[in-house]
Amino acid sequence: MPTVPNILTKQEIVDFESPAGFTNIQRSNLFELTPDAQQYFNGLKSNYSKLSFILQYGYFRHKGRFFKPEKYAVIDIKYIIETYNLLPLRKCLRELKVKRFKEKLGGANATRHREEILRLIGWSEMTQYQKITLENYAEWMAKKQTGRIDLLFSIVDYCWQRHWVIPSYYELAKMVSAAYNQIEEKLEKLVEAVFSESDCQELMGLFDITKKGRSVLKDLIRIEQSTRPKAIYRNMKSHRQIKDLFVKYRNVIDALDLNEEAVKYYAGIVNKASTKQLREKQRRSTICLYLLAFIKDQFYLFQDYAMLGFLKSIESLNNKAKKYALERFYEDRNLYAAGVKEVLGDREEMLSMATEILATVEDSNLEDRRKLDIIRNMVVNVLDAQTDEFESKIEALKKDTEKQLNNELYYEAVNQLAANFVRAWRGTIALFEFDSRYSKQPFLDYIKDFQNGVESDVLTLFDKKERQALENPEYGQSLYQFIVLWTMKKNMKSGALNLVCSYDYRALETYMISDADWGEDTRIKTLEAASLLDLLDPKKHLDYKKEKLRNKYFDVNEKISEGKNEFIYKKDGRYRVKTPAIENNSNKFISTQISEQGSISILQILRDIEQTTPYIKHFQHHTKSNVALDANPDTAFAGIIALGCNIGVSRMAEHSLGITESELTDMVNWRFSNDNLKKINRLLIERLDELDLAKVYRVENDKIYSSSDGQKITVAVDSLISSYSYKYYGKDKGVTLYSFVDERQGLFHTTVYSAADREATYLIDGLLNNVSNLKQVHCSDTHGYTGAVFGVSDLLDISFAPRLKRFETQVKSCFSDKNYYERRGFHLKPTDKISRSLIESNWDGILRFMATIKLGKSSASQLFKRLNSYSIDHPLYKALKEYGKIAKSLHILTYYDDVAFRQKIQKQLNLVEASNRFFKAVFWDRDHKFHVSTKKELEQHALCRSIIQNSIILWNYMLLTEKMLDTKDITERNLMKEEIAKGSVLSWKHVMFAGQYDFTKKARSGKRFNLRHLNTLKVA
Repeated sequence: MPTVPNILTKQEIVDFESPAGFTNIQRSNLFELTPDAQQYFNGLKSNYSKLSFILQYGYFRHKGRFFKPEKYAVIDIKYIIETYNLLPLRKCLRELKVKRFKEKLGGANATRHREEILRLIGWSEMTQYQKITLENYAEWMAKKQTGRIDLLFSIVDYCWQRHWVIPSYYELAKMVSAAYNQIEEKLEKLVEAVFSESDCQELMGLFDITKKGRSVLKDLIRIEQSTRPKAIYRNMKSHRQIKDLFVKYRNVIDALDLNEEAVKYYAGIVNKASTKQLREKQRRSTICLYLLAFIKDQFYLFQDYAMLGFLKSIESLNNKAKKYALERFYEDRNLYAAGVKEVLGDREEMLSMATEILATVEDSNLEDRRKLDIIRNMVVNVLDAQTDEFESKIEALKKDTEKQLNNELYYEAVNQLAANFVRAWRGTIALFEFDSRYSKQPFLDYIKDFQNGVESDVLTLFDKKERQALENPEYGQSLYQFIVLWTMKKNMKSGALNLVCSYDYRALETYMISDADWGEDTRIKTLEAASLLDLLDPKKHLDYKKEKLRNKYFDVNEKISEGKNEFIYKKDGRYRVKTPAIENNSNKFISTQISEQGSISILQILRDIEQTTPYIKHFQHHTKSNVALDANPDTAFAGIIALGCNIGVSRMAEHSLGITESELTDMVNWRFSNDNLKKINRLLIERLDELDLAKVYRVENDKIYSSSDGQKITVAVDSLISSYSYKYYGKDKGVTLYSFVDERQGLFHTTVYSAADREATYLIDGLLNNVSNLKQVHCSDTHGYTGAVFGVSDLLDISFAPRLKRFETQVKSCFSDKNYYERRGFHLKPTDKISRSLIESNWDGILRFMATIKLGKSSASQLFKRLNSYSIDHPLYKALKEYGKIAKSLHILTYYDDVAFRQKIQKQLNLVEASNRFFKAVFWDRDHKFHVSTKKELEQHALCRSIIQNSIILWNYMLLTEKMLDTKDITERNLMKEEIAKGSVLSWKHVMFAGQYDFTKKARSGKRFNLRHLNTLKVA
């Protein structure tokens, strides 16, 4: 037999090459025949033939492939014999050896059955053309460096979607290995062909040791996370060095044609490996390949971090100038008020004199000449006494007024601050590479001149107040340079200016599905792959939505008119609703049940969960080259605790027996990728879903409710992603930790982002990460809501149900004329009309947006961040918001109409708040503050926290399930179920998070929980 490449473990290969062990329910479903299959079955004469057919039929439905008779399970054979009345085979099975009995199920009849099964189910054997297609797909995926295990199962999914018979493990493993070997061989040959020995030697210079005792390479890896001048300067020097390398080798890098995933994979090896490990690579072409990918990745990162730092810094200067102007204004206000008072006093004197003049004029006893003399004397006296003083007061007031009207105080402050700012950032600005395809003229040319030190006098690019400020001779060149950079910032925000070598600041178009996948010949295939073909016709879809919304207005208003909505009332001209308080959950019963077991260490919980839900195998090494070398479980547990409890790697090693710091550092460095951590969390959620006890928290049978909420967490070290917020962090900076929890109380998504960003930007990412097959209903507070989120959620067939602030003031919309509802005397009526033309004219862009996020080309948050940053709404964003009015209006009407729906939302939001409290208990060390700086590191810690939290929740479920199964009295068991349903499994008082972690003690022999036994509990 040919050697099988090491991709899966021996046990996993056995499982792959065998029919799965079924539960009784699964067995009943899989071996149930359709009418057509029953007809074929009835036509078979031999009982052996009938048994062979049904076994192959059920196994194929489950695994999409056929198995040799020797793999058939005896329990399945017995089940089919009894179910389909093949009773003579009982005796045969008893008298013959199992091996001999199974042999009778093979042969020509079995082959004929396979052909019929494929016809009945609508699948096909793989043709030579399809095999070539599959090999091309494997090569394409290998280019993304997804990892051999992921690629193997990705090929299985690819076959399943196309109804092709799935190959054997050996065929798949051979295809995966060939794809990877072919890609690496191609790349190395390309490097050898286009890369000279001198080029290679120059790259090797990156390993040279500097005066500081570090290699040049390690200095280039470091990106300062501060906007202090020294940090900006250090980053600028490394940024310039990496750009020089990128520009020099750009043609080679472009020729390699590495996609983003491959670039990050190869660059990751450089980032993680020591200089010695990299030097030990046998082939120089391999080292050069890694270094070229690193140069590209690091240049992109420097561009992104530099732009992020620049935008934060210039906004900070702007805020300082505004604050200074405001303070100056208040300081000058008393003087200004005194001046006004004096001028008003002079005005009163003038009015008094005018009154006297009028009296003189109207005095009939005086001659005209006398009147003129008196009037002249009065005016001369006043003018002689006050002209100079009065004029100076008027001029002073005019000057102060002009200062306020023209923001002169602001520009005074900017002029004072700008010199240091420009000095700090000028070098970095010169390093940005702007995208000429997607950036607008004339500012693009102007900023390129500015980068090159050529400062053109193009005042038309600035607004009126900026031009007026520049005309002031008191201000120097620094103000001019600041206004140029402020205009650059505004253009970046508006989308008129974009970077080309960037992960975060490219033009929106570059994040979307490519033109090649959105052409006339490919658009339909792309929509089919994204399951969006039902939305192809906008007219049909919007007609359906129009009718649904119209009916909702009628139904809700009819109930109000008939007095069937007892919780609605009118106040201050607006309709409002009362929502009865929901019954507070009591965790007393659950806490009591769990605490009976005594305290348990977090290490033991992680070990217990590993026994029932093996997840350590998912800590794949970054190189993914040899998965046979699995992670050491104890070191992996230590890493999870170190990061998830916020202890830190070094301190965790100090508090552990049997684990060294180097082992732990190596584990976290090479195996704790965010992708690996996400897979483990997903695995825990899937296991939780398999436990029937979780169904006691089901809100509706055909739906799954979830909620999300952000927590403000302080960052104790320099971090460009962190932001100030006095309300949450005092004088410190922090980030938002955004968590998603479903009704079963498991955390199915976690992310970290700047506290300056809105929750709504990241909400869709979380919803797409929910593995449940049920229709989603997602709840959030107002921070998670935007019109576009409503629209995208609806297009994903997800019911978005936010608890909106000041609900009664929210705008309701309709397709028809608003008067249509007004004339019918509706209580709840629309005040806004949906622009159908706006939606339809941008429908192609909307579908492209949806296909992009569903197929994973870009995340929804990436697209929303670009759309949200535009100061002027992008047409696509306008259309998404307009479409979102439909779902929002339906939600508002349902919220008014359904008191139970409002209570469900409140209950789910209470759940995510409780989960946030759970976080503080888990993330207990170092004052709950993050001590890492980059988004990747922050999310790494947050994901380890999720693993711990989900492990505790799963452990609690298993313990409660075990206790229910131990309770034999049905009545008592039902009472337990009711008590559990009233409470929450978010219980952690029994868990010991702190202390000394002893890894020298062996894990308990045998499993703490018998999963097969636990799965026998049925609560429905």
